[in-house]
Amino acid sequence: MIFNSIYYLLFVLVVFCIYWKIPHRLRCGLILISNYVYLASWDLRYSVLLSFVTIVSFGIGIYIEKTTEKRYRKSAVIFFICVSIAILFFFKYFNFTSRTIAYLISSSGRKTEPLILDITLPIGISFYTFQAIGYVLDVFRETTSAEHNLGYYAVFMSFFPQLTSGPIARAGDLLPQIKSYPEFDYKKATYGLKQMAWGYFKKIVIADTISQFTGKVLNDPSRFHGFALLLAAFQYSIQIYCDFSGYSDVACGTAKLFGIELTVNFRSPYYSQSIREFWNRWHISLSTWLRDYIYIPLGGNRKGNVRRNINLLITFLISGLWHGASWTYVLWGLVHGLAQIVENYILPKKKDKSSRGGLWFLRVVFVFFFCTLTWVLFSAHSFNDALYFFTHLADGISSPVTYLHDGFTDLGFGKQAFAFMLPSMLLLMLFDYFNTKEDVINRISGMRTSVRWIIYISFILWMLISVPVRTSSEFIYFQF
Repeated sequence: MIFNSIYYLLFVLVVFCIYWKIPHRLRCGLILISNYVYLASWDLRYSVLLSFVTIVSFGIGIYIEKTTEKRYRKSAVIFFICVSIAILFFFKYFNFTSRTIAYLISSSGRKTEPLILDITLPIGISFYTFQAIGYVLDVFRETTSAEHNLGYYAVFMSFFPQLTSGPIARAGDLLPQIKSYPEFDYKKATYGLKQMAWGYFKKIVIADTISQFTGKVLNDPSRFHGFALLLAAFQYSIQIYCDFSGYSDVACGTAKLFGIELTVNFRSPYYSQSIREFWNRWHISLSTWLRDYIYIPLGGNRKGNVRRNINLLITFLISGLWHGASWTYVLWGLVHGLAQIVENYILPKKKDKSSRGGLWFLRVVFVFFFCTLTWVLFSAHSFNDALYFFTHLADGISSPVTYLHDGFTDLGFGKQAFAFMLPSMLLLMLFDYFNTKEDVINRISGMRTSVRWIIYISFILWMLISVPVRTSSEFIYFQF
């Protein structure tokens, strides 16, 4: 039951109508049942694994809170982290590790075949295991109290809007909302619908349209050269942003329908002036999780520049590995870590308020270009594919007109596709730019009724006109 399907919308509509009609005391149970129905729609076996992680972390949390002996509390935390990592390793990293070991052994002259298991990666496993680890660590640090009601905790762990791809929730933020029995808020619900609509626009109109072009290049980059590769790289940069932030908008919008506020996961990341700022705006729930549970415990920036740099590299290596079981992801994380280390030495400590003109524009363009090139590592199926990308980007650039013409032609990006994509891209750029200053949805909602509805109707009509005939079946981040 993917978000961009009629089945999901019908599912949400049914749950929404029942939720606000039944008594308060029954709502938690309804959401819990809905969570597991949603997960079972993917595969019933996924529910078993999620239930196991939920019950173990729930019990560990209570044990830590009731135990006064620090060494026993610490042992319980270590035990749970080891269990969580073991689960992730088995489902996500076993085959990757097996291939790596076999490659290293074969490199030494002894031919070895890797042991490959036929394992299906459970939906959302990377997200809910991190969520459970964060909860246990928060209880250990006494920044949040252990939850003693398994029903409430199970809803926290399985809340269906953010189960499959986040945002990664914190117990201190989400649990109180689950337990508060909120009254229906018309303004919040209508905001949620508008946020969902904007998310669907980014996913279906922009990301899915672009995927028709990038998919050809990512599947076999050796068929292309020159500007076709560079254009595909830029398109993928937009695609992954619209795909993942679109998912997050639908998730947050759906949650608002039930009176729940989830963590904002994106804040116009491509308007960042540095790589560090980019990570403060991109996948915010993961960035802050890595900061609070890895970077700061390692020492953060409290132990000198050398230790700070090492901590940054470790954190971003883990970020790369979290995204996927491939060395291309690890290298992608390493490059972003190194970029932040360089920035710490060359950028001013405080943001230059005078950099809103040409300097601001150049910084934004540079960060976008850097992210675009590193997305090549992220999206490549292998090092060889990534290397081909980088070594053939400039093929034919000595003849600029031919370089551009051949790139558009080879990729099949014609005038009709350009005519449809240009207004959508301009709308995305304007929305994100003004969203750095104020909440655009709130601003539109506060306009006169006639103006507001002209905007709504125009937006819906453009969506209907621009939806591609063939759309992708899932979101990119579902694979993580």
